[in-house]
Amino acid sequence: MNYFFIKMIMPTAFLLLLISFIPNDCSKINKIIKNVGKRMGSGRLLMWRDRETRVKMDDRYLTWKNLPDEEIVKIKDSNAHRVKNDLVGISSIENPYFNESLLWISSVLDPNMVAKVCGAEDQMNSYQFMKYLAHMAGQYKRTYNRGSSYQIATTDRDVLQFKVHINHTDLFNMTTKIEYDITMKLALAYLTRGVYYSITRVELGGNCLEHGVVSYSDPIDRLIDDIEELKSRPTARLFLRLFTPQRYQLDDQDPHKLPRFWLSGLHPDDTKINVCHEGVADTVGYTVDQFLSWYKHFGLMWHPKEDGDKDDMELQVIEMKDDSIIARVTMKLQMGRNKEEKVHDWNFKFSAKQKIFADDVKVWYIDHLEVLCTATVDLKDQSLLSIRDIVAGNFVDDILDLPPPSQWYSSVEFVKRFTKHGSVEFHYCDYDKTAIVTQIELFVSDGKVERNVKFLKYWVDHKDVPLPAPDSATFRFKTLSVADTKDPGKEHEHEWKFDVKWDQMDQFYYIEKLEIGCEKQYLPGQNEDEYISIFYEGFIGGGKK
Repeated sequence: MNYFFIKMIMPTAFLLLLISFIPNDCSKINKIIKNVGKRMGSGRLLMWRDRETRVKMDDRYLTWKNLPDEEIVKIKDSNAHRVKNDLVGISSIENPYFNESLLWISSVLDPNMVAKVCGAEDQMNSYQFMKYLAHMAGQYKRTYNRGSSYQIATTDRDVLQFKVHINHTDLFNMTTKIEYDITMKLALAYLTRGVYYSITRVELGGNCLEHGVVSYSDPIDRLIDDIEELKSRPTARLFLRLFTPQRYQLDDQDPHKLPRFWLSGLHPDDTKINVCHEGVADTVGYTVDQFLSWYKHFGLMWHPKEDGDKDDMELQVIEMKDDSIIARVTMKLQMGRNKEEKVHDWNFKFSAKQKIFADDVKVWYIDHLEVLCTATVDLKDQSLLSIRDIVAGNFVDDILDLPPPSQWYSSVEFVKRFTKHGSVEFHYCDYDKTAIVTQIELFVSDGKVERNVKFLKYWVDHKDVPLPAPDSATFRFKTLSVADTKDPGKEHEHEWKFDVKWDQMDQFYYIEKLEIGCEKQYLPGQNEDEYISIFYEGFIGGGKK
């Protein structure tokens, strides 16, 4: 890789990153988060089916209704104060009672609660919200109660609504404020240490440095155009375009792939890179080469929505100084081939600095990059659900690109990009070569084929996907093909079976074994509605008859 440095004529700024993640007992945190929402599950129905319990609850509610207003005010204040204290407790992993506060907050969440975080379009459920809070806590230094406050709104006694303000200092000594607007509703059946209410809605705002909308930000294209200094400095303008969507970059042909230009700002020795892993307490450190591998495979799984708008990539500046910038890039991405798949926000926080090298040459480079976890998706599960469509889609893309006529083994070249070291265990029908082969050997393993074939349709098996996703799994797809001759004869079916294994550093399911089954005559009408037609011009090869 050629590492790219941008020389600056005048001081401007680029990026400075924060975030180091939860250096705590990850198994305990994961257990807390996984159990969110279960507190009021089937037990609620069982409780109300019990006549004696129902009478007791009626009595309890009658007592509640008869409490004097002054007592209700005290209860609301006590409950709001407790919630505020535990929100402070979970605001930093350095806080001494972080785990206890995380557990307590999860215990007072209504299973149907919703959270709107920093103006983001989509709301989070209780599980996603707790994931978000747990990861966000790794980005701040220890928080003290003296930097927090709350105000209670006037509502009827069955509703508690209040705002919480917490002042933070992040890992780069930036003072930030987080604001919670909390709605709780009466839940007498589930008193938790004297708390009479459960949280049903949260709106989180403030500076929002890690998610959603930073109040003083602008989409990257408007940011570049509106800052006169940057407009007059071509090199600075170019540097801020590192994350610009590819549809605006002349060197990128496909507007629906992830931007790559910004990778040139990474320095092999001076760039610190961390990637958030689900189920792991701390962020994981990556070398530049390791990150390039991660990003390559990230790009195989994720892409901007094909009919998305110009703001599917957005740069939000957090702080700008003469010799540094702190910023966050949000990529709105879909996983897989399903055009209706949900779009998720992926946030990359980064910083860049100006550095003086030999001969007083000033250059800019990315000195710190953090890839943040995305609370709205369980990455490993979604990867296993999507990998089968992505592999099948790459197979179709490749055979459509092959010049006619092609040897059958050319159609399996797509496997190469899904292998870790360019090798795969390959089995074909009853062919006697079953060994670990290199990609080159795989492609020429049956060069004596007498004729090529033409693929007509394919079908992807989506049944029985194991969740939670295991480290090793198997998936299948089938193809229909005919001989590439004047008289092609009958259609035949082949089953393609893939064994995959999860790679923790690349966060990706690699293909370890490929089996192509023996041909079977296809009878019209079998699974006909499930097969997808392959449309192309000319004759292309793809499987052995």
